[in-house]
Amino acid sequence: MTLLNNYIGRSVAGAVFVVLLVIVALQAISELVDQLGQMHGAYTFSEVLVYVALSLPTSIYDYLPLAALVGCLVGLGLLAGSSELVVMRAAGVSQTQILSSVMRPVLGFIMLGVFLGEFVTPFTDQYGESRKAISLGRDSAITSGQGMWNREGDEYMHFAALLPNGDLIGVSRFEFGDNGRLLRASYAKSAEFQRGQWQEKDGQFTELSADQVKAGTFDTRPWISALNPTLLQVLMLGKDNLPM
Repeated sequence: MTLLNNYIGRSVAGAVFVVLLVIVALQAISELVDQLGQMHGAYTFSEVLVYVALSLPTSIYDYLPLAALVGCLVGLGLLAGSSELVVMRAAGVSQTQILSSVMRPVLGFIMLGVFLGEFVTPFTDQYGESRKAISLGRDSAITSGQGMWNREGDEYMHFAALLPNGDLIGVSRFEFGDNGRLLRASYAKSAEFQRGQWQEKDGQFTELSADQVKAGTFDTRPWISALNPTLLQVLMLGKDNLPM
């Protein structure tokens, strides 16, 4: 019976793998064509290939249930077409035993899907989107069509991208007074979360008063905020890209 289980399992697993390979390949080609239309500046063909490669785990995760369904039908169909299922039934193998043999490789694919969804796709999606945003020059609130806005009190802030290690890219901050007048504006190329607070790096600022405007630059400066990398990951990633 062990040999029979292994034979049915290999037939089903092979069919599922081929179906998954075809679907993911078609999805990758479609994504490649779509991204080629967005090539601009530093977002070159090599960056497009990196982006498409980083999207492959998500494609596998998304299409794994469909591939498992179609693959099982194809695998069992091939066995039925060659009358092997008829021979198995004539030899006394029950439908429950055949179903058990089919479920073994399917459970393996389910575990693969859980692993991808929990530990791989959140990282690859975030890294891919961050690379794309940086390559396209979407590193400030003025030039960015993406990213995330946030408000804390009278301060509005925009983040262009969040790297998987928790660093922010393109931090724009605007502080307003009670009368809606802009008091301060700043931009930092990046921000790193250290010991409970952010450290902005390589930035510039502007302070506006009633009679003068003060501008300057800074290498690093502290920034205290209620936001942290874990919360930002939840806010900036789509719900379908988050681990359970």
